[in-house]
Amino acid sequence: MLRFKSSIFIMLLVIADCAHASDQTQQHLAAVNKKCLSQQWPNEVSKVDCLNAVEATVIKKDIPFSLKPYKKLASKRRILAQQHDKEIYSVQAAWNQYLQGIKEATEILDAQEPKLVDKKSALSKDIVAANPAAACQSQILITHLNCTDAITRPIWKRDAPDTVNIYDAFHQKRLQLAQDFDNGGAFKIITAADKRYSEGINLAKNEFFSDVLHAQFDATKAQEQHNQMVVEQMQTQLEADIAHDNMLIAQAQAKMDAAQAEAQNSQATENNESQVSDDDIANLLVQGIAQGLIIVGSRSGTAGLNNETAYLRGQGR
Repeated sequence: MLRFKSSIFIMLLVIADCAHASDQTQQHLAAVNKKCLSQQWPNEVSKVDCLNAVEATVIKKDIPFSLKPYKKLASKRRILAQQHDKEIYSVQAAWNQYLQGIKEATEILDAQEPKLVDKKSALSKDIVAANPAAACQSQILITHLNCTDAITRPIWKRDAPDTVNIYDAFHQKRLQLAQDFDNGGAFKIITAADKRYSEGINLAKNEFFSDVLHAQFDATKAQEQHNQMVVEQMQTQLEADIAHDNMLIAQAQAKMDAAQAEAQNSQATENNESQVSDDDIANLLVQGIAQGLIIVGSRSGTAGLNNETAYLRGQGR
């Protein structure tokens, strides 16, 4: 019903403001809600089901920490809508009769003024641009109709003056339909149901405020704990990397020390081997010299003996 649109739209604003949503998120919510609010629904529950489905998608994507509180809100909103539909069930037949009367009167008007259904006509374009139904949001049906008439009639008089009397007859017809609807006690029943519905929505709204604030606090705390854990993990990994690097350095130093010790041992061995060879050579040289002197001496002695023998022989002569 027309009367219940404002309650749902207010809830849209509550969700966006309470969740501290960005302008972009509010635009997303407004866009998806428009799909639901622009349709005619047989009851409030059907409309709420549409809203719950499209809003949950936006909230899950844009403000995920609010998803759990939103689901709680959506559930309560649906229960309130069910209660509301149950309360106005007794006047549903009267409401359907009103809608049927408006539909028939509109069909007659369209047939009598073709410009109204011609999307290219000035009459049609100007009425669509003015959007009287959206501009008039009174909870009283007759007041709402008079509000739309105050917007539509001047446009009609300017763009289609020849059929303004036909429009006036249409307006009087719908006023009579609205009067019949209200005289049946429907207005009082709906007003009471609206009041209870609005009060329930307000309670759900306040609880949603509280739940979102707690959810935001929990999300912030969880993020801080996660950040701390990441820092600790990074510190642990850094210490492990340093220990590993130190181990590699120690291993490399040990290999270098071992290689250096081995090189020193090899050098000492070579030096020892070189020293032994020199001594041997010296000994050999000493021995060789000694042997040479003996040989030389022997030869010298033999020569002297021979000389002496030759001398003695000469004396004997």
